[in-house]
Amino acid sequence: MRNILILIVIFRGLVLLGQENRVNSSGNVLDHIIAKRANAGGEIEIIEKPVAKIIDYHLAKIIHTKDRVFVNNDEGKKASIKLTEKERDSIISALRRELKLFWKPNDFHYPLAGTNKDGYLIHKRITRLLLTHPIFLRNNEITVVLFGTYNTNTTYGHSDLAIYKKMKDVWTMWIPISSRTDGEK
Repeated sequence: MRNILILIVIFRGLVLLGQENRVNSSGNVLDHIIAKRANAGGEIEIIEKPVAKIIDYHLAKIIHTKDRVFVNNDEGKKASIKLTEKERDSIISALRRELKLFWKPNDFHYPLAGTNKDGYLIHKRITRLLLTHPIFLRNNEITVVLFGTYNTNTTYGHSDLAIYKKMKDVWTMWIPISSRTDGEK
């Protein structure tokens, strides 16, 4: 009985260590994305829970790309990737799970100022950010993240579902999967 208890304690510790490493990796990716893509100056609010209509739009794009090939045709950034069926299914499942997840202030390494009266996480810049948890693929060489910048009620803004790759120690958007613009300014 004592041996079983020791094994349970050791296993639980290893699981928690693995989760901590995953959170640290996620934080690293999100810190790079926020630093590179968020507007400079003012404050940022992290949208605590993803918006269903935005997630559904990007899900439809990846579901309806039957050949699973995504291409970046930007000058100087030409790249392509063919996702395996398993990778595609992992992305779809992870995006569907996002609708049940919430961000907390300690999820970010980027300094957060706390939450405002509506419960949104506040960051020291000006805009509202929509972020999903990174979906790591291919031995953590690449990750898929949905990133968006929006106004107060997500009526106006833009979001991208994209594959990020670490280049020169910085996670950088590598290949876009889909883009969405909401509203007119």
